[in-house]
Amino acid sequence: MLQLRLTNFPAVAPCAERIGGICMQKKTFGILLAVCLLFGVLMITPMADDNVIEIKDADALLAMMNNMGSADYPLDGHYQLTGDSYDMQGKKVTPIGTSAKPFTGTFDGNGKTVSNYTYSDTSADNVGFFGYVSNATIKNLTVSGTVTGKQFVGGIAGYAASGTTISGCTNNCNVTGIASAKAQVGGIVGTLATGNALDKQNILFGNFVSGTILCTGAGRSAINADDLSKGLKSDKSYGVGGVFGYANGSGGTVPVVENNVIVADVVLKFAYTAANADQTPVAGGLTGYYNVGGGVFKNNVFAGTVTSETNKCYAGIWSQNGSVTFKNNYIVEGAADMIN
Repeated sequence: MLQLRLTNFPAVAPCAERIGGICMQKKTFGILLAVCLLFGVLMITPMADDNVIEIKDADALLAMMNNMGSADYPLDGHYQLTGDSYDMQGKKVTPIGTSAKPFTGTFDGNGKTVSNYTYSDTSADNVGFFGYVSNATIKNLTVSGTVTGKQFVGGIAGYAASGTTISGCTNNCNVTGIASAKAQVGGIVGTLATGNALDKQNILFGNFVSGTILCTGAGRSAINADDLSKGLKSDKSYGVGGVFGYANGSGGTVPVVENNVIVADVVLKFAYTAANADQTPVAGGLTGYYNVGGGVFKNNVFAGTVTSETNKCYAGIWSQNGSVTFKNNYIVEGAADMIN
């Protein structure tokens, strides 16, 4: 088992050494506090819209979840949390949006925290506070609790299709994906899907992730997909990451991942056998598997740990395809030899 842990934190200054676009410096942990404080005051401006649907308390939020797609709660609506408390303890929550009916609207958390959010269904895909979103805007939201699903699992959104912007959000949930197929698990988004030239970019800006991001049993069936002890067969298109677990796409738009801070423990558990010994699912501090023809990663900080039982552990970005632009990304010193 390989584990990487931050001991010293790099300051934002010209790099003495840059490896694969990752700035490697030794400074103090104070920069993390500075970045966090910066994000604390960098809340995106609230919406000014006469058509905003105000969500005033936990019961109203539950009603929104349970009735999303109805006349009262349109999928393309504009929503804002305007109350004081959103404690979901004991409430049966439902991820917002599905692959058949994705959320396409705007959700402004308004700096509020949704606490004790608990969703667990190991047979469910597209799991998170939001299940499936497309051309959506999600901002200023903090979620704490636990999120567990089968595949496409994220703290804020399980699956984010083209044109989605997630900014100023904090995930304090423990996030777990347990799958016999496409296990893709991330602190903010499980799966990030890019589109063609006519689609808008996916943007992940100024988000914060803590807790544990766990992917276990990732892969396609090698012998018996329901029996981890017999091994599962996977490939590099399955993974777990601090920001997102998997991204795929080509042509046209590419993701922008900027100003995100990750202090989470990113964990990949994979049952190796002779049947799947040639397979390499991926764990990463920022992303798991990245297969996009381009992208921008800028001013991101990884200050957590990455643990992988596959010995394929990347504390940064892992990219199979395309030219990715890196600028001022900071990670644990000594992890550069694990970046491919």
